[in-house]
Amino acid sequence: MATAPVFRRSLGLNNVIEAHRLVYREDGACHFAEAVNIIIDDNGSFKRRFGIEKLHDGGAHSLWSKGDFCFFISGGDLYRVLLDDSVVLVTSDVGDIPMYFEMMHGKVYCSNGFVRLILTDSTVSNWVANVPSQMKDDKRVLGMISGFTKIKAHGGRFFVQTPEGICQSEPGNPACFDIANCLLPFREVYDFVSVGTGMYLSCEDGVVFLEGYSKENFQKKIVYSRKDIPGTMTTLDGSDVGDGVTTEFYGVTAVWVSDNGVCFGDARGFVENKTSRRLAFDKAVSGASVVIPGQYFFSLEVE
Repeated sequence: MATAPVFRRSLGLNNVIEAHRLVYREDGACHFAEAVNIIIDDNGSFKRRFGIEKLHDGGAHSLWSKGDFCFFISGGDLYRVLLDDSVVLVTSDVGDIPMYFEMMHGKVYCSNGFVRLILTDSTVSNWVANVPSQMKDDKRVLGMISGFTKIKAHGGRFFVQTPEGICQSEPGNPACFDIANCLLPFREVYDFVSVGTGMYLSCEDGVVFLEGYSKENFQKKIVYSRKDIPGTMTTLDGSDVGDGVTTEFYGVTAVWVSDNGVCFGDARGFVENKTSRRLAFDKAVSGASVVIPGQYFFSLEVE
């Protein structure tokens, strides 16, 4: 008498075959058509990912944490999680849209394209232009770029994403840009991160490694032919990756999801796809990622 197979382990996600066509193998393994809050280990075992403690009522997004600072957006308001796990309102009416954060000189800078703020332990101030005095023969037009979203600190500068592309600030001054000459020569940029002496940047060409600290000395090379799934590129400690890309060089390592797996890139510009089984993310249009020591989590939005 035929018996129905028992679901023993997962073969990972499959969004190429329709859900009703996925079948069990003889050993009871099967692909997931959908997985929410699931951890799948290298052996195919899976378990639910549970939270620990509820800190805030209502939905939240744009969670960012570094050192003693932790911020998020809820209902259009900006909140901070303190070290004792209490949640305090920082400021209201910043907009219920993605907010991006970065730190420099002990201060946190944030922008969502409409609102720009500088946050410290005790103050909230507007992020406005801070233009130093110029010599008479200095013909540059210095000021503040408006309407930017993503922010990354690299080589003592801020790199910000505008509708025109990525712009770099003046050295050591995140509130001053050379308006006419600060734009990097990339238009369709999805994500970018700093990894020590270089930057990884995902664009239409794929993933590019920019070795150097500014547009004046960047050396460009395409290190991966496929672009990332926007929102999934971040950084982690290379010592958490293990064998492979960082065997001989530990340091800050980039990690992202492409349409054929999870990739790591070290500070030398060396990239490796670390996916042991075939993954297919052809229908993914955006995503989000977070790093908890030793683990990289991502979620994807599909068509």
